Amino acid sequence: MIDGGVGIDTWKDDFSALTSTVSVTLTATTGANTGAAISLGSLPVPTVKNVEKLNLSTGSGNDSISVGTLAYNDNVSTGSGTDTINVGTGGSDYVNGGDGVDLGYLTGLSRPELLPSTLIMMITRISRGVLSILIM
Repeated sequence: MIDGGVGIDTWKDDFSALTSTVSVTLTATTGANTGAAISLGSLPVPTVKNVEKLNLSTGSGNDSISVGTLAYNDNVSTGSGTDTINVGTGGSDYVNGGDGVDLGYLTGLSRPELLPSTLIMMITRISRGVLSILIM
């Protein structure tokens, strides 16, 4: 079990060797607590709770990573595949979508007059590239 306990905690893991789909969704539960829904293909799934930030790498599956409405500094790198990444409602986030066609979600921008409150970006990668996202 991974339990961050009290305070702001980061879950760091490397699943980059996996070829199956990795799915991680953090959710706010009661108070400052969080839970996580996780799928790692045929691998055993850890129980993760009370972490607010992600530092994850995934492999070549069609991965889905989401921090929901949490607003912290996340670092997410997905390998090749058609990946979906939601970096939450704020923070200074780093996303590397790898090869493939990836969908990134930015929500709850602090200056909605600059952009719509929900911005959906479709990113097509011809070769490996890096997308840095800074939500201010």
